[in-house]
Amino acid sequence: MANSSGSRDVQATVLWAQRKNYIFLTVCVEDCKDPKVDITEEKFTFRGIGGTEKTSHHCEIEFYDKVDPSSVRRIISDRQLEFVINKLNTDGAFWPRLMKNQGRHWWCKVDFNKWKDEDDVSLDGDMNHDFDFSKYADTFQDDKMNAEFGKFSDSDDEELPELGTDDTAPIESHS
Repeated sequence: MANSSGSRDVQATVLWAQRKNYIFLTVCVEDCKDPKVDITEEKFTFRGIGGTEKTSHHCEIEFYDKVDPSSVRRIISDRQLEFVINKLNTDGAFWPRLMKNQGRHWWCKVDFNKWKDEDDVSLDGDMNHDFDFSKYADTFQDDKMNAEFGKFSDSDDEELPELGTDDTAPIESHS
């Protein structure tokens, strides 16, 4: 794709991850000057000049489902531009992919530093799963359940020998 100055745009590398209610997008363009970002319910568009060659970069993503463009959090650093974008449909379902188009996009990769599987998120989320711990409070207060750990010996309770010089070791002289 040619830009207004006649040179070709470079496709920006994008990393992505998701949670139940939002997605992470990272546009990997170093030292990006004056980035132009447009986020609608259906689409993410980026254009900016950066990298070691100060070339024009672009990226356009048509989202799998709708997002909320009014609640985007942006973190812009010297190395990349990060976005946290809320999903509009907050039923908690994970998207099977980032883009509506099922084709393969070499420039779009999973951000494994932020990625969590749907199963992992459910474990990290609401841990009580409507389990009422107050029913068991009396059990935990029972003296029979409270062990006295002071009665048990531990291997690290023993004194360590003093560290010092070994008088029997020969001393070498380098004269």
